[in-house]
Amino acid sequence: MNQTIATSEDALVNFGNKIVKEFDLKSEFCSNFIIVLGVADAKKVFIQTGQDLELPDDFLSNTSRKYDDLFNARNHMEGLNNVITEKLSTI
Repeated sequence: MNQTIATSEDALVNFGNKIVKEFDLKSEFCSNFIIVLGVADAKKVFIQTGQDLELPDDFLSNTSRKYDDLFNARNHMEGLNNVITEKLSTI
């Protein structure tokens, strides 16, 4: 599904919500999911979880601080991948 994503926060949220709807992720059969979308140039991240997956309030902020050097060096995707990998290992 190739699509250009506008860099506004609303556009990213709308795109994330379209993915949830397209794959029926809110169904009773798929209530334990996480979606993470990152737009490096816009410095925006969209995170949504299913109703059965609870994340701590500091899910992204505490972990991302460990990778500040990557984000500051504009290695956004590597930093985001590290955050996701670390957090998925704890879920």
